[in-house]
Amino acid sequence: MLLLLFVMVACSDEKKFNVGVSQVHVDVWTELMNDEISNEARYCGDVDVEFRTKATNVKQQIADIDSFILEKKDVIIVSPSDEVELRPVIEKAFNNGIPVVLADRKIEGKKYTAFVGVDNFNIGSQMGDFLVEHASERKGEINVIELQGAENSSTAIERHDGFMDEIDWNNNDSLEHNQINILASVYTGWQYDVAKRSMDSLLRINPHVDYVYAHSDIVAKGAYDAIKKAGREKEIKVLGIDALPIEGGGADMVLDGTLLATHTNPICGDEALSIARKIMQGVNFERNMELATEVIDTTNASVLKLQYDKAQKQAEKYNSIEAIADEQSSTISKHKWMFAGNIVIVILLVLLFLTQYRVKKEIDTTDDIMMMQLQMQIQEMAANKTAVAATNNSANDSHVSGAQSNGSANSQDATAGDNVANVEIAPVQTDKFCEEVEQIIIKHIGDSNFSVNDIADELGISRIQLYRKIKSRSEQNVSDLIRKARLERAHELLSTTNKTISEIAYKVGFSSPSYFTKCFKDYYGYGPSEAGLDKK
Repeated sequence: MLLLLFVMVACSDEKKFNVGVSQVHVDVWTELMNDEISNEARYCGDVDVEFRTKATNVKQQIADIDSFILEKKDVIIVSPSDEVELRPVIEKAFNNGIPVVLADRKIEGKKYTAFVGVDNFNIGSQMGDFLVEHASERKGEINVIELQGAENSSTAIERHDGFMDEIDWNNNDSLEHNQINILASVYTGWQYDVAKRSMDSLLRINPHVDYVYAHSDIVAKGAYDAIKKAGREKEIKVLGIDALPIEGGGADMVLDGTLLATHTNPICGDEALSIARKIMQGVNFERNMELATEVIDTTNASVLKLQYDKAQKQAEKYNSIEAIADEQSSTISKHKWMFAGNIVIVILLVLLFLTQYRVKKEIDTTDDIMMMQLQMQIQEMAANKTAVAATNNSANDSHVSGAQSNGSANSQDATAGDNVANVEIAPVQTDKFCEEVEQIIIKHIGDSNFSVNDIADELGISRIQLYRKIKSRSEQNVSDLIRKARLERAHELLSTTNKTISEIAYKVGFSSPSYFTKCFKDYYGYGPSEAGLDKK
């Protein structure tokens, strides 16, 4: 009976998924990402998360991932600090059947389960374009210092390549633009102190510097403090990346003049854990989730801050409600164990009483013993009947409680695109290359995992070559062309068919109807329910 009681109490707790999170570089952005994952885990209630974060120690990160593999985590979320050195252990986890979600940073190859983050090549390109446009107001050659992140970091590599692609484009068109010279490009390991020391040294040997392009706002702040110490803050303008709208973050530095501009780099913690949960639940998920970004300068930094302040107030309200719920849950749990303890005490007292009763009657006569044994049997039958009834009542209560708390995950059956060959994409420029790109997009428009890399693979060229070719023919990037094609096809289906919004979202390659609705409204200025037939 005691064993049954403890089994009932233990079974009241739901099984949870185990997720390991591995990061190396520790800064404000990393801490905010970990906070997002923790908050999402608490909100969902079915995930236990173990964080292993070591400052700039690649070997330790490899050891941490190996440990997650041995522990057989359900999913591993990784932000790889070095795409070369981390690739073998990530592929090892993947080959062992453990899903791997790459967050913010990538590795070469396709042996991972999902990626969520931004297009860092595009971020670098947009910052280069911003610098070129701002420098057009100056006369003569423009001198730039680049402060990169960490060597072999996919984030740093792509931000450098995108930036240099735009600078090279400008210099090849120098009849219309100033010649831009890169005086130096050094690695900082994403560290403020390293950036400050490097900038201090570079200022001493470069008397004429116009701009500093930093791969993060923390690196940009280190550069600015060195520039200010040298008394050259009016001469040199600093560009950063991250645009964290926290106090003292990129948005604030733009507003107070520390930075000329920065670029949003959305924190992807909640998206990463959301994808991990979908993988564990066996429902459809987006393999390559690319988050939207934009340049932040004095024209929109205030708006970003207002949005963040509103989100913070909502988060504080949620945390307050969560604290009350946790307190109530703790009280209920305490009462549950108190109730179980009382039952145990009652059972022990009954057993003690029966034992003493037996001993006392053994000294009586045989007739008395026989009579008392009969009475004891009757009492034991009554006690057992009472205990069984109590046990049944407890089991019923536990069954009802379990039934009320038991949830079921709804799978989305995302069937992408039959009859999508009649998609019409507004041509970038009528030539053979553009037509070939359009046909590739049309062929794969229903595939939610289709990406820029797939286009480059089918064309037999590199991702950078693809960007350059499209750049020479249009102001759009490749990701925008794919999204535009999907949205225009969706608009056509909304106007001419009776399919639901969700059906159309899956048909044109979106794996999330809510994300499709957001993109549709951003593109057309109104929601999909307002296009053609009204669909719910």
